[in-house]
Amino acid sequence: EAVFTNIFGGSGEAWADATKGPVTRKVLSDALFAVDKAKGKRRWTRRKGLIINPTLTVGGGTLYFLECRNKKVMAGAARAVESPELWKDLWLVAGDPSTGKQEWEREIAPTAGSVVVYLSWAKDTLLLLCSGSKYHVYAYSARDGEDLWHQSHGWPNTHHGRHMQHPAVVGEVVYVRPRGYKIADGSIVTESVPDGGCGTISACANTMTFRAGNIRMWDPASGKSSDWARLRPGCWLSTITAGGMLLAPEAGGGCSCAGWFETSIGFLRKEEGQ
Repeated sequence: EAVFTNIFGGSGEAWADATKGPVTRKVLSDALFAVDKAKGKRRWTRRKGLIINPTLTVGGGTLYFLECRNKKVMAGAARAVESPELWKDLWLVAGDPSTGKQEWEREIAPTAGSVVVYLSWAKDTLLLLCSGSKYHVYAYSARDGEDLWHQSHGWPNTHHGRHMQHPAVVGEVVYVRPRGYKIADGSIVTESVPDGGCGTISACANTMTFRAGNIRMWDPASGKSSDWARLRPGCWLSTITAGGMLLAPEAGGGCSCAGWFETSIGFLRKEEGQ
């Protein structure tokens, strides 16, 4: 019963507004395994602690995740957990995704991510975001798990996902609204990341895209924005920057917010001189 089946509710119960309760529970797995896609046979299985699913990350050819080894949590039947014990006996693990062989592990003790927890890889660095009563961003070396830096800041708000933002990496900076931190040392680059509407951020090499009434693209270097009026992204993340394009599949049909062009659209990069 770890699958989310109800994302709507009254005030404080909906997935984008809650700070506690069923929709903030962390989904855990008893085992992690790999299957040979050519032969259809299982190559390896890891069964040690409980893997926190939203922390599964691949970067630089290595697989990373957080693993809870707390005996009380492991002995329980629940695999969607909000217990404070989840944040005890917590290990950061790195392994080879081809063989399943563990490369290193390190016990860590971050602030509880009681609302959301995410792990990202960038610049040979692991970035752990824990959101409880505010945002906490931890940086660890992807080579051995060494502590690099820790920063924290308050939520922009507690509704429409503003306290559930996924970090976005653009160049040398990791952005968590309203701040941007330099990945190398955690220094504050900006405290003026634009606020948006529902949902989180999509990023590519030099820009960020998010919902701010319409589809909005923001250039961190210049601080300038571009908007496409009446094109509505989905309530979490439907506008994707990938493969040199901005892809915006229709996500507004049936929403109580009216007045949108209910159409899918793709944008190509404008070359110089065009």
